[in-house]
Amino acid sequence: LSWWKRKGMYIDQNVQICILNYQVFNYTFVDADNILFLTYEDMKKDHLGAVTKIAKFIGREFPAEKLQKITEMSTFDYMKNSPMANSPMMKMMLKEGSDFYRKGVVGDWKSHFSQEQISRLDALYESKMAGTGLEFTN
Repeated sequence: LSWWKRKGMYIDQNVQICILNYQVFNYTFVDADNILFLTYEDMKKDHLGAVTKIAKFIGREFPAEKLQKITEMSTFDYMKNSPMANSPMMKMMLKEGSDFYRKGVVGDWKSHFSQEQISRLDALYESKMAGTGLEFTN
């Protein structure tokens, strides 16, 4: 099968399974106070706010300086350049020539799909996720 055909099958099979799993999870745990819903898009929009939200969720309070340091050390660029991300052990787990981190930008996934595949994925997402309260944003 061609790469594009396999991507189409991925959308048709795996994405539907992931969405179904999310729907079951969401309807089961939507009001649970021990689950934090936080998206990558939210973190990119307000990183310090996301770190503060996580701290509050786990019941921790940190001084402003500590929150700032955590925020700095959890940026995409910081983590991408950390020795842990580039350790020999990490490199052994990756396919040669690939990186653990990609670009770290919202919406980059679209550069890996055709416009037709993106449209199919968007339509599938909207139909399956309606009423869950989770919105897809760019």
